[in-house]
Amino acid sequence: MKYEDLNVPAVDSAIRALRPGAERWDYNHGAREFTVWEDSQGRERPTYDEIMDQLALDAKKWMYYEYVRNRESQYGDLKDQLELLYKDIKAGTLDATGQFATFIDKVRSDNPANTADFDTWVWPGDG
Repeated sequence: MKYEDLNVPAVDSAIRALRPGAERWDYNHGAREFTVWEDSQGRERPTYDEIMDQLALDAKKWMYYEYVRNRESQYGDLKDQLELLYKDIKAGTLDATGQFATFIDKVRSDNPANTADFDTWVWPGDG
């Protein structure tokens, strides 16, 4: 599993994950039924339980990789990072003590990576 492969937890993304390539559907979540289902591969519509299981898995993946999303937002623009590198080069501090390294270290320490394997990781939503 890679962060880039994540789906934002939603019913539509769960259906796409369960039946990739299905052309068109309309799902009434309240009624737990499809009003439209078109799949040129002839696959059956996913069941409500399948959709809910996929949605729970997508939510767990989303939470597992929360630290990555937080890091991305805190790293800021690439031009700002390049500016820090440039200043470190000019100051002769392009090492672990420079502004760039200090900045990156802080973002990483504020948002530590999960050390547990995804399959054994537990989040509060697991009940």
